[in-house]
This record gives sequence, C-alpha cells and structure tokens, in this order.
Amino acid sequence: MRPFVMKRNPNPYPNPTNTDMLRNYVKIAWRNLVKNKAFSFINIAGLSVGLAVAMLIGLWVWDELSFNKYHENYNRIVQVA
Repeated sequence: MRPFVMKRNPNPYPNPTNTDMLRNYVKIAWRNLVKNKAFSFINIAGLSVGLAVAMLIGLWVWDELSFNKYHENYNRIVQVA
C-alpha cells in the first residue's frame, strides 16, 4: 500500500490538555458579567455573603462540638441553665 492511503484513526476521546472549551466558557462568562453589571454584582455579593455565613456557622458548630474535650468523661458533662 502506498503511504498516502494509510491514515491513522482519529482519537474518539478529546485531549485532556486541550483548554479551548474552558477558555470559551470563561470568555462567555466574562462577557455576561460585563454586560449585566448590576445583576452580576448582586449575584457575586449574595454568593460571598452566603459563603461567609456558612463558614461562620461551621466554625461555631466546630467550637460547640469541641468544648470541654480535655476532660476524661467529657461525653457525660452537661450544662444546666
């Protein structure tokens, strides 16, 4: 067979190092952020406030669960109010 007749089969799976699609998604997101500035600000502000509150609640729960752990029978300690 002649060399021009023999062709390699194309890879059916995409190249994992190809970042064209991700770059396109970032471009589209950036254009939408610039186009809708007020709506974008509201969404980003809401997301940041929500994440901050979730982290504070997590820290508070962690502090409450780790209270008096240095005692020998810490699971039997109760607080009477």
